[in-house]
Amino acid sequence: MVRMLECRSERGEELRAEREVGELRWPWAQGDGGGDDGSAEWRDPKDVFVSLWHFLHKVRSKDGEISAMKELHLEDAFELFCEGVSTFGPYWDHVLGYWIASLESPERILFLKYEDLKNDTVYWVKEIAQFMGYAFSMEEEDKGVVHNIINLCSFENLSSLDVNKSGIVQVGANLLPLKNNAYFRKGEVGDWKNHLIATRSNN
Repeated sequence: MVRMLECRSERGEELRAEREVGELRWPWAQGDGGGDDGSAEWRDPKDVFVSLWHFLHKVRSKDGEISAMKELHLEDAFELFCEGVSTFGPYWDHVLGYWIASLESPERILFLKYEDLKNDTVYWVKEIAQFMGYAFSMEEEDKGVVHNIINLCSFENLSSLDVNKSGIVQVGANLLPLKNNAYFRKGEVGDWKNHLIATRSNN
């Protein structure tokens, strides 16, 4: 999936310098044809930013250092995000690499839109299954297998599991353990409207 970005530094200026020194990207975005087969997910960048903002407010390093984004005002952090300032480079560069790969090798990369998945989940779950080579049979569909999988993998179900409510995960050698529930917030489309002013909607 192509979604989560993370940036670390003390000030926005240093984040800009970090981007100029070098950017890390996933293999497909490098244009070298590498990487495993699979699906790539596009989500509205404004919603990506808001999710990232909330997530980074839950991450802390062992020495007490916090993400640079936590030290910035929301609007300032959004400006940096729009400029592509991130450890892994601009979000749209990541997505563009996978989108191009999906056009060139549709048998290897299935390009998905998060909003489409939310709006027509049944259709896209069936598409994913077919892409993976495990298309549902008519009998399975009649027995409600598709809907059972959707319910099992739903945000509501996964976020309510005990392991995701109370479990922890070590996300990096220099970071304190993170509660699994940090990965669950709302999963809604358009939540950016509750955080960013309307004038930012065209960015």
